[in-house]
Amino acid sequence: MNAFVYDETGSLSQPMLHDALLYRIDFGGKQVALHCRAPDGQATRIELRGVAHLFSTGLAEQNIILDVCIEEDAGVCSQALNHILPGAGETQQRYRTAVLEKLQQGDLKLIRFSPSYGGEIMVLCEEAVYESDV
Repeated sequence: MNAFVYDETGSLSQPMLHDALLYRIDFGGKQVALHCRAPDGQATRIELRGVAHLFSTGLAEQNIILDVCIEEDAGVCSQALNHILPGAGETQQRYRTAVLEKLQQGDLKLIRFSPSYGGEIMVLCEEAVYESDV
């Protein structure tokens, strides 16, 4: 398995998933596997390990990935956490603050899969790795 590689803006550069079809998601314990197929037919399996939270909206029969990025800006992470962990109670606020601290310390990553068609996926996890067929 290979580690994700991001450019200086936080956009995923390896594996290349622009316009890839997300055709299957497997859940198990604290791990999620995403199965994608690039327009050239190359298959990629993404393992998200140590998943703390997964939020998705708008998943469809066909889901095409526009881009994948890791969110490191505290403001962006805070807004995303409001979607992932809704609620205005004191307990929810404390929990969101604790998660934000883990993101800032590097204990968790916020990875956003943005769609050109279909659904968006946001994942809070410890590690993201992949393998592609040759």
